[in-house]
Amino acid sequence: MNRREWAQDKSALINVVNESVECYKALVISDVTQKIDIVDKIPKFVSQPI
Repeated sequence: MNRREWAQDKSALINVVNESVECYKALVISDVTQKIDIVDKIPKFVSQPI
């Protein structure tokens, strides 16, 4: 395996890692926003007269 092939493999690996990180961040962010959304709804739900 020559140096150039190794460099290409390394950059491919870095791309995969970066994509994984982006996917994970997107998941976490959407999860957090959903939780915030639910928390925002709770007071409205509780304050409604039954």
